[in-house]
Amino acid sequence: MSLVGHLDLMRLFDRVIRRAGLPITFTGGFHPNPRISLANALPLGATSSGEIVDFELTQIVDIENFRQQLEKALPNDIPIYNVVELDLKAPAATQVLEAAEYEITIAAIEQIPPAQWQHWLGTIKAQPEIWCEQTTKSGKTRSVNLRDRLFELELVEDSTSIGDYAVTLRYLGSCRNDGTLLRPEQILFMLEEITGGEFQLLHVHRCTLILRE
Repeated sequence: MSLVGHLDLMRLFDRVIRRAGLPITFTGGFHPNPRISLANALPLGATSSGEIVDFELTQIVDIENFRQQLEKALPNDIPIYNVVELDLKAPAATQVLEAAEYEITIAAIEQIPPAQWQHWLGTIKAQPEIWCEQTTKSGKTRSVNLRDRLFELELVEDSTSIGDYAVTLRYLGSCRNDGTLLRPEQILFMLEEITGGEFQLLHVHRCTLILRE
């Protein structure tokens, strides 16, 4: 699944919902599309413990029946963990998405003791501001305080258990679809700003998406 892009996944759900014969709603206009939306696009190359998808139907369908029909049409290696019925007036997941929890595996250029990693992470969390220059779609450059977008940060596994100078960090950061999000690459940026060293991002795993209640 890490090699399946966001658009490919959307096409998969489009075909699956048609194959299952479920009464999906379509958009208007000259090119109607099924009303299917993922809460947040998963970066290509990243893995995930589970994603959130909204399906808007033209009529009420029993939850268990919906789940069974969808499971029959989906590939075996794409499981369904939970199905929830929402009112049509309820906001979409894309509108109430607040944060995301990630585990990222990164490598340093040399062996770093766990105590040093803990010190670096503590230094990041102690900073009120860590600024980064970002370029908007229009080509304009703006400064962003990444520290405001970081909620939690901790060491999960050190290099003694992973090897090759690698560690796994867990972080909880902002993940809103208005552009206020903290990407895994920006954790490396903060580390490099604090330490003056260089790091390589080896793997990204999204543990969970958190919606505003």
